[in-house]
Amino acid sequence: MITVKLINLEELLPLRANILRHGKKPKEVIFPGDENQDTFHVGSFLYGELITIGSFYNESYPYETGYGYRLRSMASVPIHRGKGGGRLLLDFGINKLTSMNVLYLWCNARENAVGFYEKMGLKKITTVFEIPGVGRHFVMKIQF
Repeated sequence: MITVKLINLEELLPLRANILRHGKKPKEVIFPGDENQDTFHVGSFLYGELITIGSFYNESYPYETGYGYRLRSMASVPIHRGKGGGRLLLDFGINKLTSMNVLYLWCNARENAVGFYEKMGLKKITTVFEIPGVGRHFVMKIQF
C-alpha cells in the first residue's frame, strides 16, 4: 500500500543524490530554496519505504503571470517505478497547491519523463533544452 505525506529535506536528500545526481553526496544536492518556509517536500512510501520524492517551491515561471509553484527533484526508486508513487505524490502536491490558491505548477521535465507528466495533465511550454551535466529537458506546466 502506497502512502503519501510531507517529509523533511533530510529524508529526501539520499534519494535525490542517488537517482538524480549520481555520485553526489546528499549535502551536495541541497538546492536554493530547499529550506525556505514556503517550500514543501513530499514522499511516497510503499510499506514504510520511501520510494518517490518531490519538492515544491514558491517560484513563479519567469514568463507567466500569477501565483505559481515549481516542482523540482521528482524521482522514484527505479524498481518501484510504475507502481503509482509518482502519480499519488503529484496528486498530493497539486491538491495542497490548489488549497493555497496557487494558479499553476511548472517544472523542468527530463525528456524521458515527459510522458508521465503529460498523463498527469502538464503540457510542454518550451522546446527541448539542455541543462549541462543533467540532460535534455522541457518546461512543462499545469494550470489549476
